[in-house]
Amino acid sequence: MVTPKQRVLAALSGQSADRFPVAAPYIFLTQCDHWCEITGQPAWTFYEWLIQDPGVHVRMYEDFRRKLPFDIMQPWPGPTREQRENLEVVHRDEKRFYRDRRTGELTLLNEDLHQRSGPANQVQRVFDCEDVRRLVLCRSTKEIADSGVYDHIQETRRAFPDSFLMNGVVGTFWQCTGWVGETKLFSLLYDAPELIHYLSTRLLENTIEDIRALAAAGEDAIYIDDALTTNDMISVNFYERFSMPYVKPMVDEVHALGKKAVLIYFGGVADRIPQILSLGADALNVETSMKSYVNDLDEISAQVGDKVCLWGNIDPVGTLQNGAEEELRRVMAAQVEIGWRTGRHIISTGSPITPRTPLSRIRRFIELGGELGKALEE
Repeated sequence: MVTPKQRVLAALSGQSADRFPVAAPYIFLTQCDHWCEITGQPAWTFYEWLIQDPGVHVRMYEDFRRKLPFDIMQPWPGPTREQRENLEVVHRDEKRFYRDRRTGELTLLNEDLHQRSGPANQVQRVFDCEDVRRLVLCRSTKEIADSGVYDHIQETRRAFPDSFLMNGVVGTFWQCTGWVGETKLFSLLYDAPELIHYLSTRLLENTIEDIRALAAAGEDAIYIDDALTTNDMISVNFYERFSMPYVKPMVDEVHALGKKAVLIYFGGVADRIPQILSLGADALNVETSMKSYVNDLDEISAQVGDKVCLWGNIDPVGTLQNGAEEELRRVMAAQVEIGWRTGRHIISTGSPITPRTPLSRIRRFIELGGELGKALEE
């Protein structure tokens, strides 16, 4: 039997296996969005699960693997150890809260799990390099590990030694939005480029430490989501100036730690494939064509060849969520055929699977991936 770990490693390196792996971007979001359907429990129990002791927390991954058997596991990074020890879920007036046992403070839990994250930051918090030196603090690898945020990942590694684990970081370009505001960032590329470079350098220091902590927790691969650096957001020139100098050291550090590096781009990349390839990652996940840009996987694969493992970019809405099974099979088969030509492929959607995609449909996608991979190999 080929294990998921062996299967994914084979796909990433261009070696033969029983079939291509099946995955999706941000699998942990799929688990969150479909929590009630997977577990049969109300939404508030998701928050209770997040603060469980790691040994108890990881038991849920057996359910995840059985009901959505992707070849890649993405464990949830947990709250800090201190938070897990001091938080509890309480019920007040038909609402649920995290209660801090030390202070009694209540934090309302958003039970619309798909809307857990808030809006992007639009407030500028640093205005010069001195602000960056004073406010953007760097945590060491040991401090990150000692905080316990990756205890759940470490326990998942211990409990599932044959699984392929992948979590990751975001690029410094996106991280800048937390300090200067998402909208303001783009004007500062013109008005204060030296500030953005200085901030990016500082953020890179933090990100390298985070990569080291993830590797130590037992990841097989570490993804780098280089958000906002696609052709619908910035030019190739700005991509070369404000993204590449900071993503390349991340890829190099992942490799230095003996792990695989996966680049993720949600946006148009057809005009910057050579630059992306020069970063030296092992795999590339690009979004499906939408919002006026085109990411034609056939054309991209012609540029990529066997230099990198190209993930599929199946449309998660038009094809997976809403398309007939015949369309899903046709699109998947066409992309798997590209994979057999290049020798390195992971069957995937180009964006995270949507909350409105039924669990049965996601499972069928996984089953079809296995069937089509084997059929084309034969």
